Amino acid sequence: MLTFCGKVGVIIVICIFSIWGCDKSTSKTPLSKKDSWDCSLIKYAKNLQLCKNENSNYTAKIFFFLGNDTLVREFEFNTPVKSLAVLSSAQLGYLEHLNATWVIKGVGDIKYISHMPLFEKGKKGEIIEVHSGNELNYEKLIALNPDYVMTFATGGENDDYKRLEKLGLKAILTSEWQENTPLGKAEWIKLYGAILGDSTYKVADSIFNAQAMGYQKWVKENKSLICPKVLAGMSYGGIWYAPGGNSYTANLIKDAGGCYYWASDSSRELRLSLEEIIAKGDSFDIWINPSMYSTKKEILAAEPRADLIKPFKESKIYQNDGIKGPMGGNDFFEGAVSKPFDVLKNLHQCIFEGEIRDSTPLWYHNIF
Repeated sequence: MLTFCGKVGVIIVICIFSIWGCDKSTSKTPLSKKDSWDCSLIKYAKNLQLCKNENSNYTAKIFFFLGNDTLVREFEFNTPVKSLAVLSSAQLGYLEHLNATWVIKGVGDIKYISHMPLFEKGKKGEIIEVHSGNELNYEKLIALNPDYVMTFATGGENDDYKRLEKLGLKAILTSEWQENTPLGKAEWIKLYGAILGDSTYKVADSIFNAQAMGYQKWVKENKSLICPKVLAGMSYGGIWYAPGGNSYTANLIKDAGGCYYWASDSSRELRLSLEEIIAKGDSFDIWINPSMYSTKKEILAAEPRADLIKPFKESKIYQNDGIKGPMGGNDFFEGAVSKPFDVLKNLHQCIFEGEIRDSTPLWYHNIF
């Protein structure tokens, strides 16, 4: 099953040494000792190191933070791949932006794909549905025999990469979903370029640089004394789950001109009491990302007391599901991952100005 709501993410594996805890990952030739390699390719992503040598070969080191443990994987790739099985929506998004969906031979669940051309390929049987996690169809994967299976690790019992490797399938894990900034997450497109060869890497580098330059220029030129106070997340069973101040969402809000209420918090995720949120309800100007709910009726069905919060009363709740695939796949977790500048403008114009002035994709929209 493709994973879309926040934790998804995973490439040519020659030397793989999985290290649990705080030990270093090792290989026959550690990246740090490869003096002829340029390892300055990554500037914003914190969980990815990408290096290139004079022969246009690439190496990558990827970090995963799984609770109190750290998993480190090293990958070395010299020959462009010809086929991939891709199990996460973000991975699809990077390949779509590179116009490289031709390399995709298998996906998780077709119904979650938002990219119409790829969805149609799935419906026609031109790509094979293999599911993921505890529903992963290993027989289909073995029959498909992709060069690599792109997957991810969460530290849970449904992680599939260990069994994939035991079956002789090469697993590539990515952790872009753990990046705390929009530019950090977007920069992972360079990894996909490197996987597909030097010419595609140059395209990926160009795409990212355009997004990063636009993003930074916009933030610099659009600073404002007006800073709406933003609430994010949703309540489940009396507990309000919200992104922490050191999260992708918090950083996006800040860059778009908003003041996230818990911006000073240093964590990636918060658990607050619903009573605390209601008590502060009149302090919020805007509410974004109310879990998976797309209408006020759905929100009230899940939490009847939500109507006590000021943004609900003033019809200022914004969801990021404005672009969906034929069967409900959310493009915010697919196509938007490599387009931080577009997301930034959408968030600012739709939420902080209340209107769209240009053709920015409408991921965010007012649910009212």
